[in-house]
Amino acid sequence: MDELAAFGGSAAAAAASAPPRAFADAVRGAAALAAAAELATQAGVDAVADWVVALAAADGGVRGAGGAWRPPPRAGLVHRAAVAALVTLLAPDDPPSSFDALFDALQAAAEAGGALDPGDEAVDDWLPATTLRAFAGGAVGGMAGVLGRVAGAPG
Repeated sequence: MDELAAFGGSAAAAAASAPPRAFADAVRGAAALAAAAELATQAGVDAVADWVVALAAADGGVRGAGGAWRPPPRAGLVHRAAVAALVTLLAPDDPPSSFDALFDALQAAAEAGGALDPGDEAVDDWLPATTLRAFAGGAVGGMAGVLGRVAGAPG
């Protein structure tokens, strides 16, 4: 809480001397760099990847036609709709140009790694949580590395 109060004080001081657009950009930049510093460790990347999987798999199934609850065909799978909601949540201003292409690529990776059987139609709309975790960890770790290099930090 002390860190949040200190950040608020710094933000208020900066707001007094900056044009509104420049201030908003500066706050976003400072927040991104602070997040990158927290994520610069493997433990930070793992924590976010675990959170992403927990969020996507929270319900454990999906509502089908007419609102009927449909569990996954087997344990450890996350439905396409949960992955789509997660992508929208994490990148609301910059969604992938084609979610279907992203999901298909993730499924292809899971099939290539043996986590999904390409011939099993029951898993057509499902993704192994392990694949989602690997994707989230790679994305978060990559973002942290880029932000760290932009800021001049090692990484």
